Amino acid sequence: MKYFRKKLYSIGLLFGVFIPLLGQDPNELLKTNVISEVSALKPGDSAWIGVTFDLKPGWHIYWKNSGESGYPTSIEWESGDAEFGPLKFPTPQNYQLMEMISYVHEDSVALLTKMTLNEEVQTGDRVQVSGKLSTLVCYEENCIPFDKELRFEILSANATKYSSFEVQKINKFKNHWPVEPPSDTKLSLLVEGETLTLSVEHPKLKNLEADKFFFFPESTFFGHIEKQRFEISKDNFSV
Repeated sequence: MKYFRKKLYSIGLLFGVFIPLLGQDPNELLKTNVISEVSALKPGDSAWIGVTFDLKPGWHIYWKNSGESGYPTSIEWESGDAEFGPLKFPTPQNYQLMEMISYVHEDSVALLTKMTLNEEVQTGDRVQVSGKLSTLVCYEENCIPFDKELRFEILSANATKYSSFEVQKINKFKNHWPVEPPSDTKLSLLVEGETLTLSVEHPKLKNLEADKFFFFPESTFFGHIEKQRFEISKDNFSV
C-alpha cells in the first residue's frame, strides 16, 4: 500500500520563491520544435502533433502538476479547421529543493496532442495551426519564464500521408507515457485522519518491486512528500 498525506491548498498551487537570472537567454537553455506524424491529413482523420523540448544539462521544466514550486507547462493549440485532444505528458521525475517537492522534466521530452481535421475542410486547403506555449525553465532556485508562439500548417488531402521517420520518433516519445492500468484493476481508498491509503489490486503487480513505485498526483488535492511507503501483498496482488 502507499501512504501519503492530504493537504488542501486554497490557492491551488503552492509556489516557491525564484530568483531570475539576469541576462540569461532562455532560448539558449531550451530548444523547442513542432513535430507532426503527417504531412497531409484527410478531413475527419486524426494525427499526433506536438512539441519537443531539448534542455541544457541541469535545467528542467515542470509537469502538468508542478508540485510545491514552479508552475505547470502548458500548450494551447488553436485552429478554425481542427479539434485538439488533451495534452499528453511523459512520466515526470521527482525533484526536491529546499524541502519542496516538484515534478519535472529534464533532457529531451515531447508533449503530444491528437489533432482531428474537421470533415468540412476542403481538400487542397492548407490548414493553419497556432499554439501558445508557456513554461518555466529552472536550475535549482533560479528560473526564467519561457513563452512562445507556435505556428505550422498541414495540407488537407484525399488521403492522410504519414512520415515514417516522424511516426517512429513520436512512438519513442509515447513509450515514456504513464501506463494505463488494466480495465479489471480494483482500486480502493481508506481515509484515516490526514493519511490516505490507496490500494491497487491486479495480478500483474505480483512481479513488481515496491521500491520502484512513486505516486505522482495529477490533482493539487494531494500533498507532496519525498518519502513514500509501498507494500506489495502477494496474497491479493495489491500495492
